[in-house]
Amino acid sequence: MENGPSRIHAILNKHAGEILADWTTDLSESFKNDRRISESELSSQAREFLMLLEAALRGEGGLESAQWASVREFLDGISRSRAVQGWQIRPIHCSGRTVQ
Repeated sequence: MENGPSRIHAILNKHAGEILADWTTDLSESFKNDRRISESELSSQAREFLMLLEAALRGEGGLESAQWASVREFLDGISRSRAVQGWQIRPIHCSGRTVQ
């Protein structure tokens, strides 16, 4: 039986295109009335995040390990840029659910 990260890695490898397509559709729908970020930027960031996540999942370390550094740095950069753009935490509607 595969462990959690290995199983997630296998699922991500098998379904990456479908995951990315569904995720970018949800992101685009959630941000369609907000002009601070373009659909192409959302798509690019989602693609980059999945690529970094997949690479990190190949390793054996935990979230604090070196292979996760690029994921942490990427998310830190997005958080910082969103704060500069004036974003605030708000509910996001994904696949019919509201996420805080």
